[in-house]
Amino acid sequence: MNDNKQHRLSIGARLSVFALVATIWPTAAGTARAALTVQDDLGRRVTLAHAPQRIVSLAPSVTEILFAVGAQGRLVGDTVYCDYPPAALKLPHVGGVVNYSYEKIVSLRPDLVIVASQTMPAAAADALAARFRIPVYVSAAASYADAERSVATLGALAGTPPATQATLHQMRAALSRVRKAVVGRPLVSTFVVISQHPLMTAGGTSFIGDLVRLAGGANSAEHLGSPYPIYSIERLVQQNPSVILTGMPGYVTKPGVLSFPAAASLGAVKQRRVYAVPDNWTSRPGPRLSLGLLAIARALHPEAFAK
Repeated sequence: MNDNKQHRLSIGARLSVFALVATIWPTAAGTARAALTVQDDLGRRVTLAHAPQRIVSLAPSVTEILFAVGAQGRLVGDTVYCDYPPAALKLPHVGGVVNYSYEKIVSLRPDLVIVASQTMPAAAADALAARFRIPVYVSAAASYADAERSVATLGALAGTPPATQATLHQMRAALSRVRKAVVGRPLVSTFVVISQHPLMTAGGTSFIGDLVRLAGGANSAEHLGSPYPIYSIERLVQQNPSVILTGMPGYVTKPGVLSFPAAASLGAVKQRRVYAVPDNWTSRPGPRLSLGLLAIARALHPEAFAK
């Protein structure tokens, strides 16, 4: 892409974020005081009295997004699993993603609670909002594109367009780089190990399944209905994928280790093409999905990133 075209796209991205902010907060973005009703990812109507100033996050991905879009000053609480960036650890914790403390949340006097869930029914979200007597916004991202949309929407809700645009630019740049690197290359047969005992994988509807597709992989479990199905070892041996991806804590991709029966017979093991990618890069629908996408693309197509 030439510099002029890239510049036009960059301007377009900025304008789209500013337009979204203006749509959500039509009078003085981020400071409007008129009540406004927005729609969350479940299609629920969420009424906000004003731009949120005291937010409780009930998901690590939401916390990461709010920090990335420059809204960390409005975060008054999060969960014990919100460990990135490190500053999130210093916030008051309200418990877990599901087993949170109602009393703790209310004591923080939030004007908005944000949940991330692909499985929460709208009725459950409504019941939660009624119990809290606080607006509850549900993000239900299920793909890289959904994560970008969540960044744009939460950034617009917070009224922080410059930082939001910068975060979206970084995510889109990573996606563009991967697409350019893998275009025209044969798909690489890939299997994702979520757990080894029992053997669980990632289907096509999972975050990591989406990343494998975008990175030029052919997921062995692409067409299975469940995001994270139990998988037959015998079937895996029969398919014999070229690359196997596992997860691990940390911030660097490393050689993976498989311990389930028959693992030694797999071609990916023999060819040393088992890679452990940091879990939080592939399981949290936020800005760091871009790191997971790049890591997977490099594992599947190392020759495309050799330069």
